[in-house]
Order: sequence, then C-alpha cells, then structure tokens
Amino acid sequence: MKKVLVGLFAIIILGFGILGYTEMNNDTNEIVDENSHSTTIKL
Repeated sequence: MKKVLVGLFAIIILGFGILGYTEMNNDTNEIVDENSHSTTIKL
C-alpha cells in the first residue's frame, strides 16, 4: 500500500513540475491566450 501511495505522490509531483515548467517557458503566450483583457493592462 505504501508503494502505491509513494508512486501516486511522485506522479503528482512530476505532473505539477512539468506544468510549472511549461507555464514558466510559455508565460507570455499563456497570458495572451487566457487573459486577453488583462494583456492591454500588462503591456
């Protein structure tokens, strides 16, 4: 049971790490895509 929990925990951490990494790299693109209204304020 512990191995399953550790495995799930590792997968969750890896998933968040990959998401955070891609968001850091595509910061400007994400802002333009998601918040089209706030781009005028930020730019």
